[in-house]
Amino acid sequence: MKKDKNGEMLIIIGQEGTIVPEGEAQTGEAQTGDTDGKIAPSTRGKKEESIMSSAVQQKEEQQGNISDVDFMSAVKNVESSDNYGSLNIDSTATGAYQFMWSLYGPEITDITGLDREGFLESKKAQDEFMTHMINNPTTIKPTSYKEDVSDLRKEYTDKRQGDAIAFVNSLRDDEIMALIHFAGRQGARKIMGGVRDGEDYIIPGKNKTWRNYLVEYNKSLPKKYFIGGLLGMAPMIGAGMGIGKM
Repeated sequence: MKKDKNGEMLIIIGQEGTIVPEGEAQTGEAQTGDTDGKIAPSTRGKKEESIMSSAVQQKEEQQGNISDVDFMSAVKNVESSDNYGSLNIDSTATGAYQFMWSLYGPEITDITGLDREGFLESKKAQDEFMTHMINNPTTIKPTSYKEDVSDLRKEYTDKRQGDAIAFVNSLRDDEIMALIHFAGRQGARKIMGGVRDGEDYIIPGKNKTWRNYLVEYNKSLPKKYFIGGLLGMAPMIGAGMGIGKM
């Protein structure tokens, strides 16, 4: 195990952004010999990976950020009441995060190796694909959710955007990601454009307004993020911009 000059263990970024100790197998499948001459999988890499992942989440929270894990949990609650077997009878929306199978099906199969039925039965695969969407581009969507947030913030710093500047500044990154998941990148732009133009953008085919969605999303976050919590914020984020009005 490599250490730095202070004797601390070095870490590297493994596949999918996972932090694992340097020298360990990045997939968590480091192996050790057994008495039969076979090679038995070691659980050491997986245990250390879990510890490191927890440390990353704690660091994110301490820095005032909503962790990916808590973001995903809140989105699941709003989209499907945390039901991994959910199917929308009016569309191809599938699973806990309600991904449109007609749009993302081939991409989901490519990444997870599962068809729609298998995807519905696998919590791990659904979480894996959601994590991929947050942090990586796809064939269908060439930018990740996090890249979308950065792009939208840059776009809505132009003085010509009027009230949309204050609106975007009133939102946390995870709230913008929630809007992107709900309405798509272009839908999120139309929401912000509606604020700029004094018009309320209605998302076609949705049974919630974007205001409803954000309120429900924030209510679904762990209580540790609210007043007295790590972010020291009130539950109704951006109420001054009308987000809290239903």
